[in-house]
Amino acid sequence: MSKKIIPIKCKGNRTMPFNKFKNFQGNLKDLTEERAAELMKQIKDLGWVAPVFAWNQTEILDGHQRLAVLPLLFKEGYTIGEIPVVDVEAQDKREAAKILLAINSRYGQITEEGLYEFMSIMELEQIDLEGLELPEIDLEHFSEGYFEEEKGTKENALKMCERFGIPPFSVFNAREGWWQTRKAAWIGLGITSELGRGENLLLKSKEVEDINYYSKRKAKNAVSRKKGKGARPNEKT
Repeated sequence: MSKKIIPIKCKGNRTMPFNKFKNFQGNLKDLTEERAAELMKQIKDLGWVAPVFAWNQTEILDGHQRLAVLPLLFKEGYTIGEIPVVDVEAQDKREAAKILLAINSRYGQITEEGLYEFMSIMELEQIDLEGLELPEIDLEHFSEGYFEEEKGTKENALKMCERFGIPPFSVFNAREGWWQTRKAAWIGLGITSELGRGENLLLKSKEVEDINYYSKRKAKNAVSRKKGKGARPNEKT
């Protein structure tokens, strides 16, 4: 079978073999057989008319679908030279992901599931979608379907922070000011956790049975100090 060359009718700041490109968008878009056939026909009729936009040398920001159908064209006897590349600057992966969403093509269709997966991988939030045109996605429906549960999880985490200072099982720096302030408040109540429970391993003491024990003791100590009896807040009476 004779090779049919796909003419390249565009320029970039450099070129690269098609098999060196890396998929950046994952499963963001769904390219149906019908749409793939339309794209292949366009390439056959017009040639390669736009460079591939890439970030980080090899990762595709625009051109995923055209590169995806090239192997199908190769099976039909077509060949192509090195692909023109336009390098796009982005500070990090997150910014590159936002650029990708801003310049997405009309051939591959963005799905809600694909968009959510892409946002999770790229650490994008709902606010990052503001100002973007995603005609395939009903953003209100998408938000309700994929972010309501996540919102509830975040709200629960906030309540735990309010109750405990930080969520349980977190790793933190005990030298930080907020922790030292909280520790001082506990000591002020007369809590002496460094002494341990000793024989009281079954938690039968009055400290445990009376939830207001430390508050009552603090008040009692304050009264004692006013009367000059000298009991300090962190001493047992």
